[in-house]
Amino acid sequence: MGLTSIEPDNWLQSDSVRSPALSRRGVKTPALLPLTSSTSVTLVAGITSETRSLIEMRTLAERTIKPQLLRVPGVVDTIVFGGDLKQFQIQADPKKLVQYGFSLQDVLGAAQRATGVRVAGFLETVHQRIVLNTEGQTVTPEELAQMVLNYQKGIAVRMGDVATVAYGPTPVVGAAAIKCKPAVSLMVESQYGADMMSVSSDVESALNSLKPALEAEQVSLHSDISRPAKFIETAIGHLQTALLLGGVLVVLVLFLFLLSIRTAIISATAIPLTSPSHWLPRPTTVLRLSAHCCFVIEPEQRCLSINLA
Repeated sequence: MGLTSIEPDNWLQSDSVRSPALSRRGVKTPALLPLTSSTSVTLVAGITSETRSLIEMRTLAERTIKPQLLRVPGVVDTIVFGGDLKQFQIQADPKKLVQYGFSLQDVLGAAQRATGVRVAGFLETVHQRIVLNTEGQTVTPEELAQMVLNYQKGIAVRMGDVATVAYGPTPVVGAAAIKCKPAVSLMVESQYGADMMSVSSDVESALNSLKPALEAEQVSLHSDISRPAKFIETAIGHLQTALLLGGVLVVLVLFLFLLSIRTAIISATAIPLTSPSHWLPRPTTVLRLSAHCCFVIEPEQRCLSINLA
């Protein structure tokens, strides 16, 4: 029994994954996406507050800040860390459960019926499929507390009669802090191949547009926790400084050796012109800078001749 290995790219291009219906609609053949690296992290921001709770800050980050960042071109995802996720918490009273003859499974089943989202079907058109969902589930603890568990002697026994229903945080998995204060952080990731500088600039613009609304909620925005674009800007700045200093030192050394400012300038000008000799046209090119000197570039010999008048 032999085994045949198939490369993923070859399999995706095979006829087994192609659909004539999709081809007629202009859908291209699926392709494997390359893996992203740590450079995909475009920006790390965070929010803190002296008056808002961790639940309120996490809800604000998930429902207000994250959707705005996902709208920025080039952003593929925004990961939220820290804070507390808000959930319904039903704290059952064992004595009241025994008194009314209920179990925890009865309470759990009633909560699932009250908060569950059930699919009612779908409508399919030529271009899309519209899913229909029910919108009758409870959205507040007060509504959940009014859920009827059962009837005893014609009287409805509700969830609030055997348990306390309130908002509460989910079990904590991770946390975030800014300057030793509890916070909520947002890690913005860019798409593969996106321009880091442009995406970072657009994300910062989106965050700046949210500052007035956050300040109205007494929430402080920290948009400079980690900005990888700074490394690129710093590297470009160092390169420009190094080129400038290098050019000045070259001219200075040439002047000290030749003891002629005119000859030093001509030699310093000839140095950067040697690199284009690799890609200049085949015929010999003559560059005349003045009436006293000219540069003759010979591509085949890859050399630069300086003729002084």
